[in-house]
Amino acid sequence: MKEVVPERVNPEATLEAVIRGLKKYTSSPQLTVAVQLNRQVRFTPSLLKIPSLNVASLWLFAATTPDQSKWNLWEDFLEEQSVTPFAHPEA
Repeated sequence: MKEVVPERVNPEATLEAVIRGLKKYTSSPQLTVAVQLNRQVRFTPSLLKIPSLNVASLWLFAATTPDQSKWNLWEDFLEEQSVTPFAHPEA
């Protein structure tokens, strides 16, 4: 699990930087990584540049509403991408 922290915590944090940081996993071919995009930003998955990684899969998830009642799960970016919207059960 990784996180792009809220802007108030680190305004310099980016999704691209978190993903680039995964390059340190050089012998993890069975590792699945999930990244929470924990800030209000516009996100265009097709524009995301994914470097060559030695992990099994890369998933992203983020709230799509300010009250965090609705979320998206972007499935494996290392394969064919798809997105699954879902509602938080406590919302």
